[in-house]
Amino acid sequence: MAAAGAFPLLPACFSSKKYLANEKVRMAFVGVGQQGWYDIRQFGKFPQLFECVALCDTDMGAPHTQDCLKKYPNAPRFKDFRKMFDMMGDKIDACLVAVPDHSHFPIAMDAMRRGIAVYVEKPLAHTFEECQLLMEAAEKYGVVTQMGNQ
Repeated sequence: MAAAGAFPLLPACFSSKKYLANEKVRMAFVGVGQQGWYDIRQFGKFPQLFECVALCDTDMGAPHTQDCLKKYPNAPRFKDFRKMFDMMGDKIDACLVAVPDHSHFPIAMDAMRRGIAVYVEKPLAHTFEECQLLMEAAEKYGVVTQMGNQ
């Protein structure tokens, strides 16, 4: 159910960029175990809408990431979201952020600054100021953003 709320993100990505017929949203996933893996499986139910272009997890290769790695064996893998964005930012339309709570804000902000749409698991941030900064960034960079909430 969590990622079901992310699906409004996908059509909105199409409206923020010129896509060709049958083109998919190129998704990066930051946090591929536990909640992230659940969300990724939900996206996987709609292969006509998205393409997995990168996977990122600080504990890549750990038991909780194995199912995702098997599902997307050819996706580039990263342990640092900043390196992923540096190397692949022009190949990413949107990213899912499903990591421990304290990392949601910096990952979402970095993606937004690069023009990448984001779906962030709750909580969006830890302070009202961080939420305000993310709202301002969404407007400034013209990116689609959404927070998941069960």
